[in-house]
Formats: sequence, C-alpha cells, structure tokens
Amino acid sequence: METVKVEVRYPAAEEPFREEFAPTTTLADVRSAAMKAFGLTEGQLPDGTTVTYPFYFHKEREDDLTKTLAQVVPGDAHAAEFRLAQQVTQG
Repeated sequence: METVKVEVRYPAAEEPFREEFAPTTTLADVRSAAMKAFGLTEGQLPDGTTVTYPFYFHKEREDDLTKTLAQVVPGDAHAAEFRLAQQVTQG
C-alpha cells in the first residue's frame, strides 16, 4: 500500500476534504489536516462552552488518534472515508 486516498466529510462543508497520505500517517495528522482545510479550531468559546471535533471511521469514534492509517484501514483497501462531527459542551 503506497498511499491511502482519504476523504473526510464534515456536515457543514459543501465539499469533503480529499488527500492522499502514507499508511504510516497517524489519525491525528489526518484529522488536523482536515480541520485546517475546513477552517475548524477546537477550544473554549467566550461563553464558556467548549467545541471539539470527534473523528469517526465507519461510524466508530476514533479516540486513539495515535493509530496509523495502516492500523485502521483494512490491508487491501486503498481508500478510507472519515467524518468529523462537532461536539459542543456547556461550560
């Protein structure tokens, strides 16, 4: 597997983020690139609420972002689709 074609969807964006990554790329790096492309930042808002963007693969939330694409994507797959969701927590 030379590269993995990654597509990340975010409901508020018209177009998904598409990029090719090496199989050794961590989910954190993929998520970070997608968030940058969508113009998203996490953190606390002035009203005290906190905004985060959980990362999903096949409807499963990926909390261990140190995993690589090779660890998550099946060996024979050359493409993967992820999803970013917005989570707002009241302060």
